[in-house]
Amino acid sequence: MLNATQFMRDYSLLYGALIAVMVFLLFIMAKSRTLLTVQKQALMR
Repeated sequence: MLNATQFMRDYSLLYGALIAVMVFLLFIMAKSRTLLTVQKQALMR
């Protein structure tokens, strides 16, 4: 039983890190997309 608890703790930690990385990537993608749109608008002007 103790081993299972340890495994669950490690698994949740790994899952949390994975979610953090995915959120970070999404944030970077959104930022680059907004930068691209701003550059396009600047070129249009």
